[in-house]
Amino acid sequence: MQITLLDGSVGQEVVKRSGERPTPLWSASVMMDQPDLVGAVHGDYFAAGATIATTNTYTVHRDRLLGAGLEDRFETLLDIAMAQAKAARDAHG
Repeated sequence: MQITLLDGSVGQEVVKRSGERPTPLWSASVMMDQPDLVGAVHGDYFAAGATIATTNTYTVHRDRLLGAGLEDRFETLLDIAMAQAKAARDAHG
């Protein structure tokens, strides 16, 4: 039997490490303000044995971004989330 180990709670760990209170756009905000923090969370999960990363895209939805006037950042935020997950994966094999 093969076991696949997923990462843990990315969102809650990002909130904890950022020291900020969660807002309606917390996961999008941290990627704009502290993208390396997201990568560090992914990296720690890979270092602990995870083989799959869950991207930090919980609040990256057009309707949520529209309400904050950030709808033009949709693709950029997806790119940041993917880049942070891939960089952490690549750094940990």
